[in-house]
Amino acid sequence: MIEKEYILPLPYFGNVFFYAMLFQKKCIIDVHENYVKQTYRNRMEVLTDKGVLKLSIPVRKGNEEAASIRDMQINLQDRWHVIHQRTLDTAYNSSPFYEFYKDDLDKLWRTPSESLMAFNIRCHNTISDIMEWDLPLNISEQYVESNENDLRPIFNKAGNIFIAQEYHQVFMEKCGFASNLSILDLIFNLGPEAGIYLRNLSLNDYIQ
Repeated sequence: MIEKEYILPLPYFGNVFFYAMLFQKKCIIDVHENYVKQTYRNRMEVLTDKGVLKLSIPVRKGNEEAASIRDMQINLQDRWHVIHQRTLDTAYNSSPFYEFYKDDLDKLWRTPSESLMAFNIRCHNTISDIMEWDLPLNISEQYVESNENDLRPIFNKAGNIFIAQEYHQVFMEKCGFASNLSILDLIFNLGPEAGIYLRNLSLNDYIQ
């Protein structure tokens, strides 16, 4: 029986669903698809004391129309990376494992890439390195035609479409549990157990 290969986009610090897919399924990451604004391709979600907050990487104006992820350029004149770093400091400073991973992540903020694709890959590789996860990205060489295993549309939708098993979060008592946030939320709260959590998540209700 041939193993299914699921099509995923390349996200910015992908969410829990994205990483559960990488752990459990065979996936190909399409970097030749058209860029879709206001999606996980340049956005991640974290939990603060005021609830879920969206952090977005600004792209250069005029560059986002009919361009692939591969061609998208980050607007380095904005101080977005400073805002993202400070937000994570504020939101996760009291989490169990933030201090263990903070220095490695800070290197990303100090040297952001001009290419959105390159930066997103660096984010993934940094996570894989510090967590000691063997999760190489299978990057497409050309546009991947849609089929029944295409999960790219899921990453276009606003709101939470994946309900994951509850784990403890810093502001859980105040805001309630927020499912399917950025992988950073998971590793800051669970640390080395994050990989076990991802391997054990049930995906059957969300994929064929």
